[in-house]
Amino acid sequence: MGFAGWLNGYLRSRWPGWLQPQFMQFVPEALGPFVESCAVTKDGRIRILPTPGHTPHHVSVAVQTDDVTYFLAGDTSYTQMLMQQGIADGLGTAESRNTLRQNPTIYKLLSHCLSTFT
Repeated sequence: MGFAGWLNGYLRSRWPGWLQPQFMQFVPEALGPFVESCAVTKDGRIRILPTPGHTPHHVSVAVQTDDVTYFLAGDTSYTQMLMQQGIADGLGTAESRNTLRQNPTIYKLLSHCLSTFT
């Protein structure tokens, strides 16, 4: 993990012995508005997508079935209202504001999904 990982609290002594993390390699394989991704499965139906904003290297996961693609994004907003209004909350870096402007469907997707649970 290196020195930077150690500084951020990623201590190997806390990981199970079988865990061997590897860096993701994004390749220019588009999925929706995302211009690059990283396949997790051999068939490419589960992909990691770069979604910077909350943190510089934040990622989300897309799971594709025959009928629908599920977009799994953690820690994307403080409230449903902010997502529905398209407001980048928290400290909001310039990168997060640019991501929101360039990919408004991210927030639309999340806000529509959340409305089914409230």
